[in-house]
Amino acid sequence: FNLHFNLKNSFTELFVPQTLEVSAVTMFEDNQKIAVASCDFNAEKQDSKLTYRVDILDTISGRLEKTIRLQHLIFDFAYDEQLHNLYASTNNGIYRLEDGVDQLELINPCSARSLECLSNSRLLITGQFNGDVQAISLDTLETCWTTSVGKSATVKALTCHETLNMIAVGGEFNFVLLLDSNTGATMRVLLQNESAVNDVAYSDDGEQLYISRSNSTVALWDLTQSSLVKVYDL
Repeated sequence: FNLHFNLKNSFTELFVPQTLEVSAVTMFEDNQKIAVASCDFNAEKQDSKLTYRVDILDTISGRLEKTIRLQHLIFDFAYDEQLHNLYASTNNGIYRLEDGVDQLELINPCSARSLECLSNSRLLITGQFNGDVQAISLDTLETCWTTSVGKSATVKALTCHETLNMIAVGGEFNFVLLLDSNTGATMRVLLQNESAVNDVAYSDDGEQLYISRSNSTVALWDLTQSSLVKVYDL
């Protein structure tokens, strides 16, 4: 791994070895550390079982602190700022890396694609391959609520606005759901009659939502009016 700081343009570049195919990256612990999930092709070249790994790096020095190997590809990360735990979603379920521990622990067997932590509400929001969105308590790991969204279509994208208690949900369906983070109840449906949703992102004030779709477009919605403002072609 090589970590470069571009002070002129104010961004950081992380160069990953070519033998690794990255599936998820996140910064955590006040951006002091970077977690990189990847598939290790070295194992395949050595005729051993293909393995997946999580590498933890120090953001300032770029030093590799630890490597954790597992048998499942990680799709997404989420971080609990209060307990300093890192969560990862896989086909085999949801794993947790506790602060100070060197092994991932399976905490929920549900096959999950996307994750988001609501530290203030103490909830881990999971988007699953069966079309469900589930809220799990970060303190007890018990399920708080489950909402069926896509009728067995994968929930690929989640973003939460804690001030508004609103979760935007997208995936292999042509609409975006806005859910109440406390109950999982549907607040609104944004229907554009377009292709599947790859990602969603709120503006800082929560009044606008950007929706990235698989047809190479990004739609801007005004949530105060529930109206489509503009579609950007990429």
